[in-house]
Amino acid sequence: MTKYISITPQTASVYHLLLQKKQLTAKEIAKDLELIPNAVYRSVKSLTNVGLAQEINGWPKLFKAITSQDAVETYFRSSQD
Repeated sequence: MTKYISITPQTASVYHLLLQKKQLTAKEIAKDLELIPNAVYRSVKSLTNVGLAQEINGWPKLFKAITSQDAVETYFRSSQD
């Protein structure tokens, strides 16, 4: 069975920025993309739910993109368990 994911254009912009900058805080993402912080948190949550981003604990929290290839490999490894 094929599984599709759907992300909004805003979430895609957050993902693209994270891929470029490696890791950022929500405040930095919001500033770069001219978004409110709540919108950033919603987008990052969507990305983490599908395995395309990771939250790095600390203060302030940092977010980092997971490449699509790494996310697909992780998904297939976990589905085989």
